[in-house]
Amino acid sequence: MNPSLNRLFAHMSEIFSLRNMIVAALVCGTFVFIFTQFLGDMGAVLSDEFMNRFGLAGLYVGALLIDCIPTPGGPIPILTLSIQGGASILSVFLVSFMGSLTAALIGYGLGLKMGLPLKLQAWMETRYPGKIEVIREKGTWGVVILAALPLPLAFATWTGGTFRVSWKGIVLASFVRIPKMLIYLSTITGTLHLIEPTATRTMSNDFLSAHSLIEASSKIPRTGASTPESSALHVNVTGFPIQG
Repeated sequence: MNPSLNRLFAHMSEIFSLRNMIVAALVCGTFVFIFTQFLGDMGAVLSDEFMNRFGLAGLYVGALLIDCIPTPGGPIPILTLSIQGGASILSVFLVSFMGSLTAALIGYGLGLKMGLPLKLQAWMETRYPGKIEVIREKGTWGVVILAALPLPLAFATWTGGTFRVSWKGIVLASFVRIPKMLIYLSTITGTLHLIEPTATRTMSNDFLSAHSLIEASSKIPRTGASTPESSALHVNVTGFPIQG
């Protein structure tokens, strides 16, 4: 086989190795667990608020920005907010993919017009040594390799635009993100299904207890001597006998 093809397959095998896929699932599941357990009810409220205020348009803009600017956790946080906020997995997948594709085309256009800035080139060479050279040698397939790495997609397509790679290669590079996206979505959904029933029961019990206390206190006479019923009511609700 051609040595250049051997090098290409070696890059792709490393990126899509079973170990890397398992690591991606573990990182995603850990984030969802921490998000739901440490934030508790606030996490559910935050997710609902995100979807109520911004909806799928917010997801689209978020996915676009994440693939343009380096962000901690990549798309995992915004995918978690959207799914926990009630959006369907299919809609989250399609909208986030469109946001990612838009970022890819923006990066490609900037590469065609501006070339690769020296600071960006230095950062990429430090973080991913030799990858720019892969694009220079392999063209479209080089962009595909770079797109599979955990960095904003626009960086890969920007480099592709700099070396005048075909726009079809940019679209192909966007599809390379799909396997990891599916891993994220399935992991988020599975983790939420395992965790949320307990969180939901706890939240419901807390609300019911608070509501019972408020309702009971509203029935206690505000003036005059306490009646046996009101004293009993105090004992049942608070656990301490209170005389009027």
